Amino acid sequence: MNVPIDLDLLDGPGLGTPPLTPAITARIRDRIAHPQRAAALAAALFTSTDASSLARVSIEHLSPNATYLSIPTAYAFYAVPPHARGLMRAAREFLRLHRSESGRKPPRYLFRPAIGKDGQHLPEIAMTCDIALPPPSRGHFRQPWHRHAVCWWVADPVHGPEPDMHDDHMITRTLGRPP
Repeated sequence: MNVPIDLDLLDGPGLGTPPLTPAITARIRDRIAHPQRAAALAAALFTSTDASSLARVSIEHLSPNATYLSIPTAYAFYAVPPHARGLMRAAREFLRLHRSESGRKPPRYLFRPAIGKDGQHLPEIAMTCDIALPPPSRGHFRQPWHRHAVCWWVADPVHGPEPDMHDDHMITRTLGRPP
C-alpha cells in the first residue's frame, strides 16, 4: 500500500479521531434514543467527516445493506463498521416511517432532520455521549486520505490455500488407500 506523502494535510478515518469501537457504539445506543441522531454521531466518528457534510448525506448514500456510506462532499466511500450498521439501518427505517404519513414530502436527507441544515446540533449530541467530535479539517479541501492511497496486488500468497479435507481424493490419500 502506498499512502500519500502529504498525509499531514489530509483528513479521514484514523487521523486524529477517536475510533468507533463497539463500546462507543453501545454508549451511543444507551444515551441517544433518536435513531438519526445516533447514526449521525456514529458516522461522524467512522468517517471523520464534519457535521455540515454529514447534513448533506441523502438516504441513497447509504448502501441497501448498510455496509458502506458515501459522503458526496468528499467524493468518498466509507465502510460502516459492523457494530454501527444497526444504527444506520434504524435511521433509514425511521425516515421510511415518515414517508407513509399522508401529505408529507418524502424525506431526502439521512441525518439533516436530526442534526440541522448545517449539522449545528451534532456537537450537542456528541456531548450527550461524552464523545469528542473529529477536529476541523486540516487540509484545504477536506480530502480523505484513503481516496489517495494506492494498493497493488503483487502475487499469490506463498503459503497458498489449505487443501479441502472434504475432497474424496484427499480423504482417500489421508486414510492410506490408493486413489
